[in-house]
Amino acid sequence: MLKFDSGMLKADFLKNEYSHVNEYVKKNAKLRDVENYYNKFHNFRIILSNLNEENNFGLITIFVNGDKIFSEYPTFFPSAGTPRIKYGIYRPGNENGNNTSKISYSTIEVISE
Repeated sequence: MLKFDSGMLKADFLKNEYSHVNEYVKKNAKLRDVENYYNKFHNFRIILSNLNEENNFGLITIFVNGDKIFSEYPTFFPSAGTPRIKYGIYRPGNENGNNTSKISYSTIEVISE
């Protein structure tokens, strides 16, 4: 899962069936800090590789605008899970209303090789 937490981009990866680990984007402030994402289109590319059905592990590599932010991060893929891709803004908001968040999508492509 990619998300912003405390104004910085981070990814959550499953360690096993019951726990996860998260990592913040550390090296590149341009790709780490949330304010650099406002009012612009960004290209996200996620590659799943070395998927092993025997132990449910594989590797994830994540790019933002062609820059690699995570490289071959070991991740657990539960055999009982349903693969899915979710896009959106998930946040609690506030009681008085807040219409400052919006998201636009262009060209979503999922490729299996």
